[in-house]
Amino acid sequence: MSEERHTVKKGLVIVNTGDGKGKTTAALGILMRAWGRGMNIGAIQFFKHNTASFGEHRRKRSTDGRLPSKKSPAISTTSS
Repeated sequence: MSEERHTVKKGLVIVNTGDGKGKTTAALGILMRAWGRGMNIGAIQFFKHNTASFGEHRRKRSTDGRLPSKKSPAISTTSS
C-alpha cells in the first residue's frame, strides 16, 4: 500500500499591539522572513491621526485609564 500525504496549508494572523515602539519593525521582520521562504504575505496597518477621538480614547478618558475590576461593571447604566 502506498502512503498518501496530504499537506494542509494554513493561514496565520499576527496582531502586534501595545504602547511604544517596535511593532512595525517586528511585523516587517516576520513578513520578510516569510517572503524569503516563498510564502504569500500581506499586511494591514491602521493609522490614527493626532486629533482622532476613537472609542478606546474616549473610554480611557472616562475611566481615568483604569481597567474595570470584576466587582464593577465595564459599562454602567442609569435610569432617568
